[in-house]
Amino acid sequence: MTLYRQLTISVSLLLVVMLIGTLAVNIHTTRTFLQGQLSSHAQDTATSLGLSLSQYSVEEDVPIMTSMVDAIFDRGYYEQISLTKVDGSPFIEKNSTIVVDTVPQWVINSVAFEAPSASAKVMSGWTEMGTVTVTSHAGYAYQEFWQTAVRLAVWFLLGAVVSLAILGLGVKVLFRPLQQVKSQADAVANKTYELQTNIPATKELKSVVLAMNQMTTKVQSHFLEQANFSERMREMAYQDATTGLGNRRYFISQLENRITQMEPGEHGVLILIQLVGLQTINDTEGFEAGDAYIKGAADLLVGFVSKECDSLTARLAGADFAVYLRQDEGLSILERVEELSQLFCELHQQGYTPNVDVSHIGSCGIKADSSVATILSEADLALRVAQGKGHNQWHIHSQAGSELTQDLNGRQAWGQFIREIIATESVLLHAQNVVKHPGEGVIHQEILVRILDKDNQVWPAGVVLPMAEQFKLVCDIDQIIIKKLIVYLNANPGTDTFAVNLCTQALSEDRFVAWLNETLQANSAAASRMIFEFSEFGAVRQLDALKAFSANLRRLGCGFGLDHFGQAFTSFGYLNSLKPDYVKIDGGYIAHMVDCRDDQFFVESLCHVAHSLDIVAIAERVETEEQAKLLSILGVDAIQGYLVHKPEGL
Repeated sequence: MTLYRQLTISVSLLLVVMLIGTLAVNIHTTRTFLQGQLSSHAQDTATSLGLSLSQYSVEEDVPIMTSMVDAIFDRGYYEQISLTKVDGSPFIEKNSTIVVDTVPQWVINSVAFEAPSASAKVMSGWTEMGTVTVTSHAGYAYQEFWQTAVRLAVWFLLGAVVSLAILGLGVKVLFRPLQQVKSQADAVANKTYELQTNIPATKELKSVVLAMNQMTTKVQSHFLEQANFSERMREMAYQDATTGLGNRRYFISQLENRITQMEPGEHGVLILIQLVGLQTINDTEGFEAGDAYIKGAADLLVGFVSKECDSLTARLAGADFAVYLRQDEGLSILERVEELSQLFCELHQQGYTPNVDVSHIGSCGIKADSSVATILSEADLALRVAQGKGHNQWHIHSQAGSELTQDLNGRQAWGQFIREIIATESVLLHAQNVVKHPGEGVIHQEILVRILDKDNQVWPAGVVLPMAEQFKLVCDIDQIIIKKLIVYLNANPGTDTFAVNLCTQALSEDRFVAWLNETLQANSAAASRMIFEFSEFGAVRQLDALKAFSANLRRLGCGFGLDHFGQAFTSFGYLNSLKPDYVKIDGGYIAHMVDCRDDQFFVESLCHVAHSLDIVAIAERVETEEQAKLLSILGVDAIQGYLVHKPEGL
């Protein structure tokens, strides 16, 4: 029982006892008053009747005297009226039986009213002629007592109801700060930090509220310190301090992770850029001007890759930058490199460098079976060739092709191909288990997609989906995936849950959001077994939209998670407001973590931050027993990868 209820009940009982006591006192007073009234009334009547009868006693007018006695007796207020002579012999006598029909018998039995008698002399001059005796009728006292008691009880009952209502309201107002303290404590337990602004005037409650506010502030400060410390450590390990871009270590690990995840038919582009004249600017204009030159180049690169899906950019060292892009037929390597070369020429126009010669660019294509060392070597060779060509020159060493895409030349062919896939719903679903640890229970299964063309040729999603995004048709493919998964879940009832990756275009596609709401509401049982994932890199760019989208998913009974966590250089603080059910640590931090203390530190720090927010930490692309054991030590809750399960068709 709550303190509020205990206090309310206790004070209510005290109030009821007080009201009952007051009612009892009033009833007793009423009885005493009525008893006195009976005695007084009998005495007054006897005296008055004695005087009246004395006027006729001389003549002994019996009829008149009898009439007078009858007139008094017939009023009904008397049990007996008698007139006796001096010698004691009765002269006139009237009697009635006490009958009270309007009063409950238990009242008559409980409350005793005495029928008082009073006498008066009847005189004839100075001679006593007799005595008149009047005995009051107690029935009328009972009747008056009962009516008065009922009225008092009703009024006291109404008073009690009103008093209890006022009491309840008062106690509620008094305890409102404590209710707010409870809500504040619940919020802290849910890792949200709310401060009470309405400080109560009551001294004791005020101290409680102020102490709670202080505790909330300290807990929030502790979380922010932990998140900021982890973020600073990650920046020191993976981020270039001057530009805010990833450093060489970050770029190499992320590039290797993307190549490892490529399937036959997928390909990408590596571009190396070297600024010209940085050392001269440092020597002649100072390091501040040199840093401005570097930052200007970084800003151009950020703008260049912002419209690209799953891109990477980094400052490798000094004046050297690197960019990784997915390659598709919508925009060739040649067109991308030409655009980038023209962008860097703007650095001279903007006054960052006095030289017309700004940059040299070398590029090479990437296939699924490429090695990072070979790619970097080819790109570096292309960069040396570009330097030999002259001012602002570029060179493409090699370009990855794909037998799978040879028949799809140009955007029109790609557009037709994707629309055919959507029309025929030629999407195959595979699933890969996410487990707590090797040999332990499955947490959920992630849905992986394969595309089937009209010739029954299987296409990796990594080839088709980037082009679908170019044509703004990727949400249509997501719809097909969700519909097929719901059909599977409805046909296979159980408790297994499945995670579906959604493109970031879904966050701003009103048509898709409306369809998803309607579909999940119509399939609530299936929806409760579905989780939706977003890649962190794209999701944090639309954080407000993601918050609204995830809140709606939870309202519909679905889970929500972040995929490829760690690709984006963003503060961990946003996790506090977003509150995903889990984060999947990007495989780039897992591949070499056994030999890399920085990767280990990042994973462990992320686990601490996630656990402080009740978020599950999952590691992607776990392939060795050594990795799995180390991840368990570092605090990772679950793992996903070929070590524990290879994707299987549904």
